[in-house]
Amino acid sequence: MDGKVYGVEVSANWNVADHWKLAGGYTFLQMQLHPEASSTSTGDLFDEALEDYSPHNQLHLRSYLDLPHDLEFDTAIYYVDSLFGMDVPSYIRCDARLGWHISKNVKLSAVVQNLFDSQHPEFRSIIVDSGEIERSFFVELTYRF
Repeated sequence: MDGKVYGVEVSANWNVADHWKLAGGYTFLQMQLHPEASSTSTGDLFDEALEDYSPHNQLHLRSYLDLPHDLEFDTAIYYVDSLFGMDVPSYIRCDARLGWHISKNVKLSAVVQNLFDSQHPEFRSIIVDSGEIERSFFVELTYRF
């Protein structure tokens, strides 16, 4: 296999106010891959579609908000481009977290991931079972010492 890979990644942070921060980023990826002349590959679909097995564009935006009464509310939204080589459509995922600082050393958080979609595929494979990423909820207790 021979080829070139081009890409760029940009990120930025913004302190909107003392109690609110935003962070965002963008990633672009372009691959141009070809079998080498000496390759014994049969030129199957896998060889031809390798460059379409990674998303060309990805975006994310995160918000970190400190609320009164030692509460925090964080949200994140992600966009991932389609994977043409795997027939995986583009998707948007949104996550949210509500945290409470019970004390200086103890924090309790409730998190939901994939908030607006019950599930979405991130890859497909004919070799392994490729399930979908489902919505998830969890509670986290953190103790720092």
